[in-house]
Amino acid sequence: MPSAKLENIFQNEQNIARPTAPPAEDSVELDVDDPFNTCYPNLPLIRCIEDDDASPASVSDVTEIDDEVNFELKRAFAVRSFIGHWDAVLSADFRNDLMISAGQDSTARVWRISTGEEIQSLRGHRDAVTSVCFVPVEVQPSMSERYGCHPNQQLCLSASLDCMLNLWLIDRGSKPLESLYTFCGITRLRCFACLTSGETFAIIGNQAGNIEAFDLSSFSLAFSTKAFSDEVVALNIDEQSRRLFAASKEGKFMVWNLVCTTANVGSPLKLENIYASERLHSPERQIIKPSCLKCAFGFSKPDITNGNEFIYMDRGVNLKSLDCATNRIMKLKNRVETGCVCGGIGHHEDYIFCSSFEPVEGVSHIHVRRRSTLRYITSVADDAARRISAIVCGIGDVSLGADRTSSVFRMVTVGSDLTVWNFFNPRSRKMLKCLSKWSDVIIYPERMSCMESDVDGTDDDDSDYEFLSSSEANFPDDASDYLEDSSFDDEDQCEVVHERFVEEEPSKSLCVFTSWYFLQNGRPLVFFELINMGPLKNGDVLSWEDTKQFSKAFRRSGIRQFIHHFPVMQKHSEDILKWGDELECMLVKFNHSKKQVRLLLKSGNLLAKLRKIEEEHVANGREDKLLCLWRPEYCSYMIENSPGQPFGCLSAHLNLLEKNMNARREDIKRFLGPDEKLLTLTAFPRLGCFPFTEPVYPATPGKGTCESYFFPDEVIQNFYPRFFTINKNLIQRRGAKPSIFVPIFQDKETPSPFAETFFDGLGGCEKGIEDHIFMDAMGFGAGCCCLQITFQACNMNEARHLYDQLTNIAPLMLALTAAAPIYRGLLSTIDCRWPVIMQSHDDRSMEELGIGRDPKHIRITKSRASQVSYYLSPAGKRFNDVPLEIDECFYSDLREGGVDDQLAKHIAHLFIRDPLILLQNEINDLDSVEDLEHFHNIHSSNWQTLRLKPPEVPIDGKSPGWRIEFRPCEIQFTDFENAAFTSFIVLLTRAILSLRLDFIVPMSKVNENISRAVGMNAAREQKFWFRKNFLPQEDDENFALARSVTRSAFHKCVSKGCACGDGDKTLIEEGDELIVVLPCAETDDIFPGLIPLIESYLNVVEVDVETYRTLGEYLRLISQRAAGQTLTPAQWIRNFVRSHPAYKQDSVVSEEITYDLLMTVDGLTEEENRDPLLFGSTRETCSASHLPASIKKVTSARFLDGVNA
Repeated sequence: MPSAKLENIFQNEQNIARPTAPPAEDSVELDVDDPFNTCYPNLPLIRCIEDDDASPASVSDVTEIDDEVNFELKRAFAVRSFIGHWDAVLSADFRNDLMISAGQDSTARVWRISTGEEIQSLRGHRDAVTSVCFVPVEVQPSMSERYGCHPNQQLCLSASLDCMLNLWLIDRGSKPLESLYTFCGITRLRCFACLTSGETFAIIGNQAGNIEAFDLSSFSLAFSTKAFSDEVVALNIDEQSRRLFAASKEGKFMVWNLVCTTANVGSPLKLENIYASERLHSPERQIIKPSCLKCAFGFSKPDITNGNEFIYMDRGVNLKSLDCATNRIMKLKNRVETGCVCGGIGHHEDYIFCSSFEPVEGVSHIHVRRRSTLRYITSVADDAARRISAIVCGIGDVSLGADRTSSVFRMVTVGSDLTVWNFFNPRSRKMLKCLSKWSDVIIYPERMSCMESDVDGTDDDDSDYEFLSSSEANFPDDASDYLEDSSFDDEDQCEVVHERFVEEEPSKSLCVFTSWYFLQNGRPLVFFELINMGPLKNGDVLSWEDTKQFSKAFRRSGIRQFIHHFPVMQKHSEDILKWGDELECMLVKFNHSKKQVRLLLKSGNLLAKLRKIEEEHVANGREDKLLCLWRPEYCSYMIENSPGQPFGCLSAHLNLLEKNMNARREDIKRFLGPDEKLLTLTAFPRLGCFPFTEPVYPATPGKGTCESYFFPDEVIQNFYPRFFTINKNLIQRRGAKPSIFVPIFQDKETPSPFAETFFDGLGGCEKGIEDHIFMDAMGFGAGCCCLQITFQACNMNEARHLYDQLTNIAPLMLALTAAAPIYRGLLSTIDCRWPVIMQSHDDRSMEELGIGRDPKHIRITKSRASQVSYYLSPAGKRFNDVPLEIDECFYSDLREGGVDDQLAKHIAHLFIRDPLILLQNEINDLDSVEDLEHFHNIHSSNWQTLRLKPPEVPIDGKSPGWRIEFRPCEIQFTDFENAAFTSFIVLLTRAILSLRLDFIVPMSKVNENISRAVGMNAAREQKFWFRKNFLPQEDDENFALARSVTRSAFHKCVSKGCACGDGDKTLIEEGDELIVVLPCAETDDIFPGLIPLIESYLNVVEVDVETYRTLGEYLRLISQRAAGQTLTPAQWIRNFVRSHPAYKQDSVVSEEITYDLLMTVDGLTEEENRDPLLFGSTRETCSASHLPASIKKVTSARFLDGVNA
């Protein structure tokens, strides 16, 4: 039948910190009436310039230095955070006014402390930078001379898990002076100047447990020794005793003398071991096996010959002290409140600084002790101080203006944040004035808390926790490794930080722990989160037989829930526009030496790490600062991401989308290995071709959950039982596993007929259909990635109107975004995933298919995953020309409950489906109407091209309102493309609402359009049914405006010289409506095309210049693709395969071809190249990370109300 090509349709063309929480039980009250008087008046004060009237000449060259850093004095802290790293900060060092930091984001950064300015970003590492340090002052001049730089220019070192040790010159470029590959990931780094020989050494500890030293004069290895069997977590040098202290994660401690002499053969530096830990014990002589060390600091006791001591933290709540002479470990209290966990350690002179983290409040405390006596002094905290993992201490300069400086004690804390703490006397007016301007917050002495020191290991505040076995605590078996005694038998706390415990048996409930988990007397404390996928709750999963038994009652409960809340939902209105996208991505791992690429089954591990950021934001009440959200998908190589917060009603929000997508991609990269990649690819070409996973798993035909010839059970995401259960119940409901058939592309050497036979190893076999690719698992459809767009409507009527208007847009977008021409390693004659999804999700029984039909069964014409079946708005009612199967009983209940006819039929149609998963607690709660959980169970398991989502309960103005989920788009290679199609749909909805446009065609024509959209090269070769007369009625208040915009769009199309083809000029009458199949022509009532229409709409509403330019590039991409000037991803993939030297014209996509294809796609993703066949004449956009301040204040930039804004 005549219809229009896509080109015709689209182209026709400062503050005081909150007091820390009161100490747990034992507290020491400070004298707040006289806060600045010293507690110990006989101790010397820190000298500061206090005379504001002092002559500048008299102090211009004076540098005041503290006589003593004394924490028994009541002093204040000036605190400032430094923002730049987008992931955890792992290390820092400072000298005078310069500071360097190392981050999980694979960068080191240089800061000017006095201004807070980031002056240099040291890039070049490919993994987390674990340690940084300045080159020792003693050798700075000689090394500067060696590299031809000024003696005052600072040199620093950085070490990373990528095995690289780099030497940098600060303030000069972004490339290292020297780089050294060390063959193992570096975890710790220290610099040591050997004054005897004049050499400087970088001493490192690595993941293999080795201690190595490198001569910086030649950047060569000086020595290497195998110290531990696990990674080194602590490494420090006692300069006075010239001893090296190290500790490993497994709980081993060692001490060496650093022997530095020119008499050493081969190297001027050698190690002489003087201590290795063994048979460590508590004061009660209980043998202790430390484990899971976080940090440690070793030092020599000056008054004891060969006396060495370690201060360390493990996963318990207490600080620990190890006396190397006696091997005795003593506990030291390290918390203000019950429930804290340990953080990091720092030291300066005779002081030790230890942090603890309170997970409920999300605040870290820093506790100060005397190093020589281990006596506790005080504690300090700041509201903004989140988890601290390391503390660096020393003396730093503070500028007082007019070339006047004062030296103060300074701490730098790293972890969740990078923070500088300056310790000063607040009675100094100059100092207070200066640091008040510099700091984010001043913490005064009365704001500091105290705890009673406990150095004998006998706490009496019940804050220690017992260890329990995994069976006593009802833990999964694989959690037992984390419940070993790390310090004392039954006396310390168990902490599990961001680990994931999963039950292997999918039929049972499971808990996923992604935060701190504590036990107190065998009772779990609530410091964990259960990852929830959809409406599913915790509980025992029912078998299919039990699910079938309760199906009718459960569905009726869902109907009752909807009827109960419908009166309020119906009136719910005045919601503003909020919208967002969901990108489903896949993880792959390249083997470059073998030219192989496999699907990487590690999304569950990544999710536990990625959600750490989300949990910290939620714990700190900073949900609005979340950059992105990460959620599990069906396969363990898939992961879904979306914006941290929905975008809003400003037109400039569209300009944030692409940068946000870029940031999401960067967010996950730091957790990936050098050969691991995140790709936005719809379908993995060799899914089902053994071996296609990393690690490798074989399929188990006739066994397991999938029973597949090609698809191993291990590929299913084990992060939640939902996926296993749905897969298993789908098979049992239909009575067989899915049978998916896709026509094969017949190339010159493709066998004709193409036929396959498969044997299950149990004596059975199965034959495919001739000339078709056979697949037999739900994962072939659910394992495809897509782009979904969700937007919130103002009210129910607007949501239903948009639902109908976008119904026929769905097949057009499916054709334009087509990106999946290869299945099971074979080229097919389809370009889209949709036929595979429809077949893989089809749970219809034989009776429902019409085979051996039982009159009691409803014959169902569509799969559970299919296109939209029914219009919901009054305007679409008469276009519902396709029979709709409904549950008559539910329809009657809905009508009696006050639901209108169309919506009642829509819901009664969805509820002909059985639930695919039920939990025991849901069955126990069938009479509940307080929420919509039972309704959502059925509603969310109907996978159609669009989904109308009702408001969330409770309906209180804070929860999301009526939403439409647009689901047909295939994921594109690049963020640019995905942002383009998302922005296009959002803009189209605004134009539809503002101009009251009408794109509805008969539902039968929509079904035809879907069938045409999935075919090979459909965007270029197929024609689609589309509405011609789309304007509102002439008596509509928007008619004149809509006509004006349409004429503007038409003339723009003509002036551009629309590249429309010779479309069929037949008009098909549908009452008084017409369906167009015309090329552009100079007639007022000819449809001008969606792209010119949106461009003209943008000219009517106010859009800032940068957003307009960005949207222009997006629209150019879509226009050129619709006109056939550029290729869809599917066409591009097909051309790539057929032109590959290894392709044998037999439709087979080999491992080599797949490797080269995905390497090229990765290059496109990283924007290493911009193939004009895909991107045409588009240029780089002006996408931004934040809204300009001016835009936020301009209300006319709103486009929720379109032209009326």
